[in-house]
Amino acid sequence: MSVQSTVSTSGTPSGLLEVLAELRERLRGEKYCAQRLLRVSLPVELDNTPLEIAAACRESERQIFATRDNKFTLVGFGHSRRLSTNNAEQTAAILDQAQQLVAGSDACWLGGCSFAGNTGVGRWQEFPAACFVLPLVELRETNGFCEVAINMYAESYAQWQTRLEAIDQLVGEISAIPSLAGSRLPALVARRDTISLREWRELVMNALEAIRGGGFKKVVLAREVELCLTAPADPFAALAQLDRQHNPGYLFALTSGKDHFFGCSPERLFKQKGHQLVTEALAGTVRRGLDGDEDAALESRLIQSRKLVHEHQLVADAIHSALCPLALQLSPVSDVGVVKLRHIQHSYQKVSAILRPDVSIGQLFSSLHPTPAICGYPSAQAKAFIRDHEHFQRGWYSGVAGVIGAEHAEFSVAIRSGLARGDKVWLYSGVGIVRGSNPVGEWRELESKLQVMLDTLLPHAH
Repeated sequence: MSVQSTVSTSGTPSGLLEVLAELRERLRGEKYCAQRLLRVSLPVELDNTPLEIAAACRESERQIFATRDNKFTLVGFGHSRRLSTNNAEQTAAILDQAQQLVAGSDACWLGGCSFAGNTGVGRWQEFPAACFVLPLVELRETNGFCEVAINMYAESYAQWQTRLEAIDQLVGEISAIPSLAGSRLPALVARRDTISLREWRELVMNALEAIRGGGFKKVVLAREVELCLTAPADPFAALAQLDRQHNPGYLFALTSGKDHFFGCSPERLFKQKGHQLVTEALAGTVRRGLDGDEDAALESRLIQSRKLVHEHQLVADAIHSALCPLALQLSPVSDVGVVKLRHIQHSYQKVSAILRPDVSIGQLFSSLHPTPAICGYPSAQAKAFIRDHEHFQRGWYSGVAGVIGAEHAEFSVAIRSGLARGDKVWLYSGVGIVRGSNPVGEWRELESKLQVMLDTLLPHAH
């Protein structure tokens, strides 16, 4: 795919509709050329946040990704190209291909991958092993600077015309934003846990027996909760509300067919820019306290508990081992800190590296995913236990969600996440099981993590 980028940053930014109209007129003046990426962009002044605009445009195909530091948000509408695979062995190649296809441009892909590398089955049937979309229209906010871009790629003149019609449809939706933006989130009708506390206790005891037998040192076990709502779920509106609250987590929503995979994850898989890499060990969890004294006591437990320190160290050691063959330089081991979220707090350790020049994004992904924080250690044995014993299909839960550009990529670990289809939502949460884990205590930790997503979707239900 050849690339031709026409970028203009001259003049004073104007409103979204005016900028889209100007970009569309530029495209009308371009001669159609098959299998060429043409990108046009302009700065823009927005009356709403990019996520609010995504929430309002309900008829369009949408994808969103926002970093947890609130410095970068990307919203995509429609698609110019889609890369996907149903084969776990091809996922790394898909990531490398995506980066190569936008070389020389500012375009970004949005997408994700499943936990186990499997294509979707059952309720996950709309989500393959991996899928990344090059948006037709994108809104991007970087450090407060907003721009809108159109990425045109077509394999035929008829497809080119179809892309232009999709842009017109989006313009029509944006024109109606004031009447759409004030929608209320649905209410909860019923909740069903797909595993009982008794079944959970049995599952954890089986895992502890395997740990004592030397099968593995840690395994991450998860639960699925099914919600029935009064109206179709609106994860885009829910995440727009979190964005306004400056939520300290990655926000993502990825659409496939009529289904939406969404989440607000605290965890980074990696951030790559050129040869620089930043990743982290995020493992070990306690709840937040009801007051300052209790919160401080729980934090002390997090950093002093032998069980929680052991759980965290397994993750940190595995990340360093994975990066050693890929790095020219690895940062010294930093002190373990604490990340405090609304309902829970985690132990945290930053890891940075200078990569070898020949290391690709696909190699990084294959080396780091899945981390012991969402799978276990050693990975192969823990993944086999999860496959044989968990009571549901993980799909993209605990996979990855993120963006890929020509010279950079950033992926979150897709935890604190859910799948929405109509008025049904399935939410997921997991906990690390190591020697010393208590089934009831781990069940309570799962509830604290689930509360993050419940409050996101149903902020007035509690």
